[in-house]
Amino acid sequence: KKLVSRFSIPLDLPFTFARKNQLTDAWGEFVSTNADVDVRADLTFKQMREVETPPLYGQMKTTQRVFLTHALAVVNISQFCERLNYACYRHAYKRYGKRINVVSAIEGGRGDWRENRSSSDMDKRFHTHLLLSLPAHLPFDDFSALVWKCWLGTDWGYGEGKIAMIKTKYHSAAYNVKTTLDAIDLQNTHFNTDSRAT
Repeated sequence: KKLVSRFSIPLDLPFTFARKNQLTDAWGEFVSTNADVDVRADLTFKQMREVETPPLYGQMKTTQRVFLTHALAVVNISQFCERLNYACYRHAYKRYGKRINVVSAIEGGRGDWRENRSSSDMDKRFHTHLLLSLPAHLPFDDFSALVWKCWLGTDWGYGEGKIAMIKTKYHSAAYNVKTTLDAIDLQNTHFNTDSRAT
């Protein structure tokens, strides 16, 4: 409800640069006020994987190339979040649902998965911008190492990226949607609303 009220822009306006800036600003304000995040992780995906098919009906095993899609990227981030939550909180994650706050956005890649994209964005390698809460019991260096370990343990995790402390939540969130609000990955975005994750 809070997010919807932030986007109260007259609907009769065309999608102009000014309106896009208003939406980006609203998202930046919403995240900076509601999401308790401390760490920025910009991570890249493998663009292609070779997958072996099982031998069926006496046929030999074959290897197929599978190319990354937006849907596979979303599933990969879900897998990453599952691994990271368990690595940080162990059984408290499984039993009590203790989780890290995540603000997720996906950029790059080809396909029609979102509208209003620039051609320069389509030429970029698929990557994700994640804003994460730093667990109180972990120092930044240990958490950063866990992020890399969990990311590289996923099916599509690639070893390029950058992890750093957030300087300003507003600018980090606004940067994540600099091309379009369609970049937001709502399936993997999670805010702990009750209290700070410890």
